Amino acid sequence: MTKIDGIEHAKKLWILEQVLETGSFRAAARKAKVSAPAISQALSNLERLVGKPLVIRRDGKVLATETAEQLLSTAKPAIQALRELAIRMEPASVPNIAWISFGAFESLAIDLLPKLSTQLQTKLPKLKLTLRIASNAALARMVRGSEICAALVEENDNLGRLSSIAVGSDRLGCYARYDAKSPLTLPFGTTSSGDDGHPLYYTKFVKAAFGDAPRPFLVSDSYEALRSSAAHGSVMAILPHRVAERIPGELVEVTPASAKAVGRHDILLISQPNCDPEEIQFLASEVTPLLTDGSHQANRK
Repeated sequence: MTKIDGIEHAKKLWILEQVLETGSFRAAARKAKVSAPAISQALSNLERLVGKPLVIRRDGKVLATETAEQLLSTAKPAIQALRELAIRMEPASVPNIAWISFGAFESLAIDLLPKLSTQLQTKLPKLKLTLRIASNAALARMVRGSEICAALVEENDNLGRLSSIAVGSDRLGCYARYDAKSPLTLPFGTTSSGDDGHPLYYTKFVKAAFGDAPRPFLVSDSYEALRSSAAHGSVMAILPHRVAERIPGELVEVTPASAKAVGRHDILLISQPNCDPEEIQFLASEVTPLLTDGSHQANRK
């Protein structure tokens, strides 16, 4: 397969993702800025290539088959690379912004804020930046309630009418203290679920790692608390790779082989549909390069 063939296949996978995210061919066509027949043709070509159906129609919506879910999980790095390339090729102009109010979950803010602050000060020296730190579910509520303009959250199945742009990706893993003896026998720690439960990728990962009836010893709103407990040797923690690898050598990955193929997820910039699209696109273009190295590292291993 040539490089051009690989890019074309990645585009078709991205189109499949858009169809499943929006729930319809027409909405995906609007988002991809192509015609609905072009969307249908791309999916037909992809199904012929795979040899199995990728979508089913139920109650007026387009849903993924099991084959499609497995395909998209495997192809996340390629799809994310296309998104990053599009943002780099069409850099957002610097809008005249006096104030940005957005949110991020704690661990991402720790990694992102120092460099992002420097970038924004350089491009917008008179800018006032307000950052809210909260859980993914709380951040989504803040955006819906117009408390903040936008937020960086992990992939979520219940964003409703909020707009979203994928700006990075990560994967889940099981991590224990570097010198832990029999780490898989340690009690495990996990994040608490939001109002609608854990995202589907998280639930699938826990089931793959621990079976049908997992019983976590430690449940916390904070990845940082989980990471600290794992580093102390108290638990084996389920963590995003980006969080676990922040301090090299502190933790070791002990993810069961049964779970290594699941747990990949996007990092999204969510906003209200009525927010200024120029400002949101500008923020996405500033954040994406800062997350690129970490997401590539997370997806390589």
